[in-house]
Amino acid sequence: MRSRIPTLQIFVTSIFILSILFILSILYGPVYIDPLRILRDILGQNSLTESEEVIIYSRRIPASLGALTSGALLGISGLLYQILLRNPMGDPYILGVASISYTSLIAFAYIAISLGSFFYYMSLVAPIFVLIIALIYTFILSIISMRLSILQLLIVGVSIGFASSGASLILLSRLPPDVAGYLYIALMGSFEPVDLRAAETLLVSLAVVLVASLVLSIKHLDPLILGDDYARSLGVNVNIIRLLISLISGCSAAITVAYVGVIGFIGFASPHIARILTGSGKSIIIAPLTCIIGGSIALLTGLIAKTLLQGAPLTAVTSLFGAPLLIYMVSRMRGEYSW
Repeated sequence: MRSRIPTLQIFVTSIFILSILFILSILYGPVYIDPLRILRDILGQNSLTESEEVIIYSRRIPASLGALTSGALLGISGLLYQILLRNPMGDPYILGVASISYTSLIAFAYIAISLGSFFYYMSLVAPIFVLIIALIYTFILSIISMRLSILQLLIVGVSIGFASSGASLILLSRLPPDVAGYLYIALMGSFEPVDLRAAETLLVSLAVVLVASLVLSIKHLDPLILGDDYARSLGVNVNIIRLLISLISGCSAAITVAYVGVIGFIGFASPHIARILTGSGKSIIIAPLTCIIGGSIALLTGLIAKTLLQGAPLTAVTSLFGAPLLIYMVSRMRGEYSW
């Protein structure tokens, strides 16, 4: 399958679209502010009121950065899981990271209630607690993955995810209605709670993950897709590479869940869209393009969720608008697309 469009042109166009979506995400939101005044203020002309500056600089810009970075992290995480599991259906949450993260969030809610200041601890401490638990789970699963076959790892991860989801439902059912409602909203995902500090954390995480993925892409990821024996014949230390992939992809998923909640479809679809656009299976090309596409999807669906469909769960919007796009692109390949 060969691309009819030069790869460089695809990258330039994708970056241009990402930039436009990022700007639109800053200019438009639930509260209408004249876009021209926003642009003039950003350029230093002080055209906004104090309350409008708070909305733009403390809410919209961090939320837009959160959408871009978390979408990119989910995209690269999905790509790495698809390679690790040699399964085109792989996504960032397939091995239970999302379920474990959400269960830990509910468990922390009990701690916050006992401390007597629920919303204070949930907004400041809960993301850190969830991130630590998710990273511990990812590390343990990564160590275990070195001793299991791909199928065994998949079964273990999915089983843990189901068990954790069951525990979440039990814990959630015993909480007061207002607390349960708050946690339900967290499950649906949102970029709005992202502040500047969280945006910085996500941005640094993306930089580290992308560099690590590109280093692995140079000569380790592509042979792994064709099987462990083939990879070993090329001198790849399969166990170590699987451990690194597990850690990178798991940490990416854990960080996004900790700061923006569970957002489906982006991690699954972005790698496939990148492959369809380029006609290439080379990881060194697919990895950065997947990040750009993931960030673009997150920005677009976030923009729709806060303007056209105010109050709609973000993960529902990503699936509702992303699925038809992916189906259309695959159908246009006329049977030529292969993973």
